[in-house]
Amino acid sequence: MRQISTWLLLGVVALVGVVTVEQASSIEEENLRRDRARSIQELSNLVALWEGLITDRIESWAQDLSEPDTAAREHRLRETVAWFDAYYLWNVTGEMEWPVLTAPTAIAGLFDHPCFEAANRLRVMGRELESATALDACSSDNASHELAASILAARIRLSEGQPDLAWAGLEAATPALHIDFFAGRQLGLDPRLLLERRTQGIQALGELGRADEARALTANTIRALASLTATDLEPQLDLGKDLLAQIPTNDAQFEALSNELKRAQRRVVAFRELKERLVSESRDAVPGELHIVQDVYSQPGFVVMWTAIDERQRAAVQIDASNLLRVFSETLPLTNGVYIADSQGRRLGPEGQVEADAAAMPVFVSVGLGRIFPHLHIAASKPPTDESRISDQMLLPLAPLGISIILGVLAVVAQLTAAGRERELNSRQQEFITRVTHELKTPLAGIRVMAETLQLGAAQDPQTRDQFLDRILNECNNLSARVDEVLSAARKPEIRNMVSISADELVRSVLERWQERFAQHDATLDARLDPTPPVSVDIDLMHDAIGNLLDNALKYRRPGIPGQCSVRTGVSGRWVVIEVTDNGIGVPTDRRKVIFERFTRVEGPRRGKAGGHGLGLAFVADTTEAHRGLIECLDGIDGGARFRIKLPRR
Repeated sequence: MRQISTWLLLGVVALVGVVTVEQASSIEEENLRRDRARSIQELSNLVALWEGLITDRIESWAQDLSEPDTAAREHRLRETVAWFDAYYLWNVTGEMEWPVLTAPTAIAGLFDHPCFEAANRLRVMGRELESATALDACSSDNASHELAASILAARIRLSEGQPDLAWAGLEAATPALHIDFFAGRQLGLDPRLLLERRTQGIQALGELGRADEARALTANTIRALASLTATDLEPQLDLGKDLLAQIPTNDAQFEALSNELKRAQRRVVAFRELKERLVSESRDAVPGELHIVQDVYSQPGFVVMWTAIDERQRAAVQIDASNLLRVFSETLPLTNGVYIADSQGRRLGPEGQVEADAAAMPVFVSVGLGRIFPHLHIAASKPPTDESRISDQMLLPLAPLGISIILGVLAVVAQLTAAGRERELNSRQQEFITRVTHELKTPLAGIRVMAETLQLGAAQDPQTRDQFLDRILNECNNLSARVDEVLSAARKPEIRNMVSISADELVRSVLERWQERFAQHDATLDARLDPTPPVSVDIDLMHDAIGNLLDNALKYRRPGIPGQCSVRTGVSGRWVVIEVTDNGIGVPTDRRKVIFERFTRVEGPRRGKAGGHGLGLAFVADTTEAHRGLIECLDGIDGGARFRIKLPRR
């Protein structure tokens, strides 16, 4: 009888164990279903926010095309925004207004200047090198004449087998041999002639056996050529390919130069598409609507976004898709496991290339990457750890009741804890998206009100209209700066250039840029910088990290009390210490660890309007961790905060 009871007890234990495991498995499946739905919504919100920010900037750039300084603005944006490539402007009659198609300058047509007469007489007499010397002395108010003289002098010297004299003349020529092509255009110089003169310099250096200098000039010439507008660039592409062929494929610059030429070729292809098809098809476009034309599958492909400015003008902005994709990859404000994938689900690197281990992580969920990249997806992967654990537990139906219950409870608690943390993170991310969206909509609403006021003709006075336009421009600049700030803060820090520097010298260079800002806010910033051993740091990242702490000291001051901030450096054992202490509103004791997690904000009285997004301290913590250091939050001055960064001494 006792044996039967024992077996019954074991049977009950086994049954309870199986039920517990099955229940845990059911919970896991339900959690996975909810996680998928929630992740899809988060990724969709992220894509919508990102695409909205990009299209807003492009629309603002397109509207700027109606102003007269299009060339300068295009040049500036191409230098400062990695993914901006080109402007285009045309009217409903099909006439291209930018870039302007100009006829090539015939060098022979420039020889009518008096400074060529002496050189011509010497050439007639067979005194070629003397005629080249006479051309060196050519001086004119027209820079094109001086350019033509230097080209002709170099031709003569190279044909006479005098590369040393040719190079000396080119180096001393006016305008300078290395003049930027944009600056040359501003002087009325034909880029084709500037390119010819540079190729003469490359030839002269090659004949002199100065291969390294010739290769450096060749690389600079390729970069200059690739920066031209499509109209200037189209007839020069073959020259660019010939120059690239002179760079060895194993040269460190070859790949970058090749990519710049491909980007230039995409500019030409897009320009042809605009002239051949889009100009005529855009005649009936409705002002305000943004259209996308893309060919991302061809080599080279392109992406152009265009809109109707008004009933007469159409404007387009060409973006560099690979650079835009890289910027987006670097600013993903999510946890690990989120990545860009191609149409086959393979993970892509920052430059859009398929990574070698692309199949290593299974796709959990994915959504399309919007209108700009219709052929790509943003995907999230999730390791199957929990499912395998539940499956293993189901293989133990005869485990004792206590162990089964404990394992079941632990499994449920673990799932609930993980779900709770994910819900908290999702909540923070949703709050972040909502807050940023609100901050972007507020200035946009102001811009719209002022623009509609101008459109309705309510502001007849020229001074009032100018004031409205100035305010619209200021709001656009503030909005652009805010977008850049958010994208920069959301990016995970990446060490690029480690240098050895003492902490006191590092902090001193930061304080020089912040003293004036503290004075503007009637706050004091003092320092006690004790000499320290050197540390290995990325100076730009550490500047940004310390700057975040100083910015928080200003941002979270207590109302009615003058702000105080103190920065000190020192040594503690094997650590070099940097401390930033303030007398602001401080951080509650129970929040001093989680404050370094992304999207975490300390809510409460006097905190809601401070303007933070929960990214700054996370960036500081990530930067410190990237340098193998530690960071902690302690009590500051009169209830304020003290942040201590510890970096390993060399």
